[in-house]
Amino acid sequence: MVKCLKGRTYNATVKNNRDMRRKKAKFSWGTFGITLGICVTIGFPIVSYTSPLPLEFRNNSITLISISLLLSITFASRSFIQNMFTKVWMAFAKNMVRKYIENQITEYSSQIPILGLTNNSGTVNLILGAGFSNGVSPGAMLDVVTDPAGEIYGEVQVVQISNSRCTVSPTNRINSKFWEKLEDRMKYDPSSPPNIVAKRQIPDGIMEFLKTLL
Repeated sequence: MVKCLKGRTYNATVKNNRDMRRKKAKFSWGTFGITLGICVTIGFPIVSYTSPLPLEFRNNSITLISISLLLSITFASRSFIQNMFTKVWMAFAKNMVRKYIENQITEYSSQIPILGLTNNSGTVNLILGAGFSNGVSPGAMLDVVTDPAGEIYGEVQVVQISNSRCTVSPTNRINSKFWEKLEDRMKYDPSSPPNIVAKRQIPDGIMEFLKTLL
């Protein structure tokens, strides 16, 4: 009788352990939905804030969705959380996030060379070595700055664009003497001004915000 009870107890224990393993391995759609919702809710405002250009916003949104799905699947699959694959997936996700942030910092910090000047009905326009291939879109706003000091001489807007270069027109002549000299010079010398480059406009506090995420 005692032996029979021990056998039943053993069988019940094995069954309970098997049920617990199955329960742990079950995919949780609730956890998946909650995790995905949190990632998207937090991520899209960040992507929108750091991606003023439509093309850039599309690419960064795809990256955000990929990272969100990866994290959601990882957290929703309890079996992954209890083995070494979780660490691999999490490290991969962190690496993707880090690369995305580093790319954003690099893009905001990178200089766009000025290739030359062009005359647009008496107004000097600048030809820049950037275009669709660099994520520049029509209507984008840029700063014209000194190199390496970074003093802003004016703001320009993209008026014409190709795959590898674009034409910009001044919208805010912060240093009026600089633009006056360029308009006099463009009549006989269309070469680029020395020690002057263009940069993407950086929203207030964006660089500090991105660096805190690294």
